Amino acid sequence: MDRAKRLALTLTLSIFIASLSFASHASQSISSYEDIRRLLAERSIVDGETLSFLFSIGDERIQDLIRALDDSNNVVRRNAQAVIRYLGNDAGMVALIEGYPKSRIQLLAGPVPLPLRDWDYEYIRKQYLQKSGEWDQRAASYIYALALDGGPKATALLSELTEKMEKGVIPYHYALYEVKAIQPKELLARETDLAKLVVDNAFFISSGDREHASTRLMGFNHAKDRALIEVNAGSVPLAEESYHIVLQKRGEGWRFFSITRVAVS
Repeated sequence: MDRAKRLALTLTLSIFIASLSFASHASQSISSYEDIRRLLAERSIVDGETLSFLFSIGDERIQDLIRALDDSNNVVRRNAQAVIRYLGNDAGMVALIEGYPKSRIQLLAGPVPLPLRDWDYEYIRKQYLQKSGEWDQRAASYIYALALDGGPKATALLSELTEKMEKGVIPYHYALYEVKAIQPKELLARETDLAKLVVDNAFFISSGDREHASTRLMGFNHAKDRALIEVNAGSVPLAEESYHIVLQKRGEGWRFFSITRVAVS
């Protein structure tokens, strides 16, 4: 078997294995808003089969997710926001951003997908510069997104944050040092072991922790152009970090789409 056929077979097997992780959900009939709402009502969807399943069908059911942003249940609203951000679906993100001023969602939930939007730049300035760097749990995701975006606007804002931190105007943040020390890069082309690809290029994890990291492919979106990867890193027991990484297909390769630390112990 030649190399091209082996690569194609490996990717096919990866997709098949990932699909098994949400097979129990797939066996259920998802035909209405109430079906989606029932899944979104779970207290936590950041681990297990529910997130994988919603990630796999979310683009097709984006109008249901948008509707859930204004649901009467706070858990449903927050989880709908998170799933939309995992997907980075354009229609969903537009609806989400337009709804923030009137939304009953009090806290942001979920990843920071690329590309960064004007709303994101305004949020970064208001939250991290005008408030003198009062970092929250989302700060690292925004810093990583600025570095991965790489455009003039993102680069200028990242430089401004770094300069103010070094001058003591805003507090220290580890992610600013990480992206300054190691310039994030595009991922390798034609790679089919996506979990390994993430770990090999995980600039946000120390080299020592990468040696002990475990990864799993949680699944793909409907179009198979985005993949959700879970990474557990840590060389010392009870000192582990868990990340959700979304990759985006670009040509024959993949790139980081969002980086989110979901747990630390």
